Amino acid sequence: MKKMVSFVTALVLCASSSLPVFAATPKYSISMPKIPQIHVELSDSVKEAVNQAAKKQIEKMILDKPELTSTTYRHKGKIYGTYSFLKIEWGEVEGATSYKVEITKPDGTKKTYETSNAYLSVKEGSDDFITECPKQKTENGVECATVRVRAYGEDETYSAWSEEECISCNAIHS
Repeated sequence: MKKMVSFVTALVLCASSSLPVFAATPKYSISMPKIPQIHVELSDSVKEAVNQAAKKQIEKMILDKPELTSTTYRHKGKIYGTYSFLKIEWGEVEGATSYKVEITKPDGTKKTYETSNAYLSVKEGSDDFITECPKQKTENGVECATVRVRAYGEDETYSAWSEEECISCNAIHS
């Protein structure tokens, strides 16, 4: 009997402490505004202008895509000092008069270089963007900087960007 009285008392205490909470809590409801569906129809003249601009860009992208052959950052040590440099090489593109080389560091910062040769060499101290091996150690491993190249020719012709490649870092001590 004592157990039954204890059980009923505990049940009454639980019910009496939780029921007022449910009674005092208002129902939470949000009335959401109706958002109309928007449909934009371009006029025929705008569609034609977009098509002409796209055709013009495609006609200008006639040069072959450059292929990277070497992307290396070298650190050389000598008896009288050290020096470092970044060297990027690619196959020459027929009809190209210049190239743009875009380097992206692991932190997302980018810099574009322009050259008329089928290579780019950046020496330590001549540029504030490339000051050391562009690899960064992270908690997930080592992330490298990437490079890609685009060729430009006469009459505003150009190529597609080359495939992105990772810049390797070599330490050579002589």
